[in-house]
Amino acid sequence: MSAPDLALLDDVDALKAMVVAMAEKAAGLEERNADLEAQHASRFVLRRSRPSIPI
Repeated sequence: MSAPDLALLDDVDALKAMVVAMAEKAAGLEERNADLEAQHASRFVLRRSRPSIPI
């Protein structure tokens, strides 16, 4: 941690803003992960339901 970062520890409003921003980012990432998991699951179901075509 550099000296400017240490000064931030005394700024409660800035710390609150950082925590809110990190929570919003985490919520967005969790939502994206859920969407990607749903897409993966639907593709897996589609592959399993199609008959295989011999080449």
